[in-house]
Amino acid sequence: MADQTQRRSSRTARTASRRTSLRRTAAALLLALVATLPLSVSPVAQAATGGADSARAADLQRRRQTLIDNSSATNETAPTSRSPQPATTVSAADTTNDTVPVNDCHADITAFAGDYTDTSIGVAHGLVCGSNPNSDAHWTAGLTGILWAIDVNGDNQDDFAVFLLNVGGLSASVNRSSDLVKVCDAVPRWDGDKIFGAGFLASCIGTPASFRMQAFMLWDDNPGQDSCSTCPRDLAPNGTAFSADITRSTPPRGYHTACDRTDTVAGAFADAGLAADCLKAYGIALGKNDGTFGENDPLLRSQVSSLLARLLTTNGIPLSATRSFPDVNPNTVPNAQVRDEIEHLAGAGIIAGFPDGTFGPAGTLSVAQAATFVVRTLQFIHAQRPSMPDFRDQGSTTANYDYAIAQGILDTSAADKNGARYGTGAGDANKRGLLADMLAQSLERLGKVFYATCTEASNAGATPLHRGDAGYRPALDPDGNGTACETA
Repeated sequence: MADQTQRRSSRTARTASRRTSLRRTAAALLLALVATLPLSVSPVAQAATGGADSARAADLQRRRQTLIDNSSATNETAPTSRSPQPATTVSAADTTNDTVPVNDCHADITAFAGDYTDTSIGVAHGLVCGSNPNSDAHWTAGLTGILWAIDVNGDNQDDFAVFLLNVGGLSASVNRSSDLVKVCDAVPRWDGDKIFGAGFLASCIGTPASFRMQAFMLWDDNPGQDSCSTCPRDLAPNGTAFSADITRSTPPRGYHTACDRTDTVAGAFADAGLAADCLKAYGIALGKNDGTFGENDPLLRSQVSSLLARLLTTNGIPLSATRSFPDVNPNTVPNAQVRDEIEHLAGAGIIAGFPDGTFGPAGTLSVAQAATFVVRTLQFIHAQRPSMPDFRDQGSTTANYDYAIAQGILDTSAADKNGARYGTGAGDANKRGLLADMLAQSLERLGKVFYATCTEASNAGATPLHRGDAGYRPALDPDGNGTACETA
């Protein structure tokens, strides 16, 4: 009896251990999917993937369908996304060593997940054992590949297929399931071990209100073979079912913690809303000579340089390298401080000139260009202070525009003091008020907290405040030594 009890206890412990491992894998999957936003993708339909890519994609699609045809529906589904957070990810565990012909840990899916954040979609799954998709012969010389099936109309039939393959190099694409025509590129993701994913723009599949997914993995256990009739494979969820609906989430927008009550500070702009007043309270926006801000004035390239430079200063980020432009001189930019700010931002790689080497300080900016400057600034802050949020330049103004929306930096419903919405299309001319809104959103994401007085900061236990601290702002540091409220 004691032996039987011990065996039961041992089985219970092993089961609990397996469940814990599944939960940990799912948790790791959640973290990995945060980074699945696309770097540079195009929603334009392209010709069907040619040559070996096409054959491999078709083979994966056929093998997945064979499994489905020989399976029955199960209740193994992912939960529905309901959260308004910008990086909402939904996931579910998948049974390991299940009835699907796995027989190799490299193909055994432990968890799968889908992510739908405003303009971007991510799909991924985790495996029992890891492999290197860039160099492993099972990928480069074999038939190994991944297919994530996407259902956009809720009928449990795949409308799109996201492929992750290595045929002459690792790549990911989104294809129509009906004819395998590639509708856009995707960005392949790999965590360096056993989690694989891909990210793409939601517009690639028509920006549906929600989607369902199914993950399929094929592992070529004998690289070099021409066929793979017995290759290990797995499907998640098991059977014929797709995941539950993964609904589009909206990123949090607003800047209550960073900016609330800044419109009550002495000297607040009479012609502008909270965002501009917030920038003035933090010493980022100084206003025009007549004391106004000019929310609906066009944004000049020289002006954005000054605002971004002061955003860096407020967050304790020094600028050292410089780059000069022949058209940035006392005649074109009379203010010496502004000239210095342009050269330092260029030295940091945040702003760039034109191919002819000029900067064009009097030129205007499109919304996509302004969003790109803001994203690069936030990336630079993270590079200097890794504890700050990890924002990443997506490689093009188009991609940065979508990224800024997805991250809650660009609010497409932003409006001026009178409630008139700014033009927020990628090619629209960026107004000063819209940039103010983007920078106020940035202050919120950077964790800034507004304290009206040193007494208020002291009562919150935040003093002294050093440049770069959440509550620091120049108005609380009258001697400018970088430490505010020293005797509060």
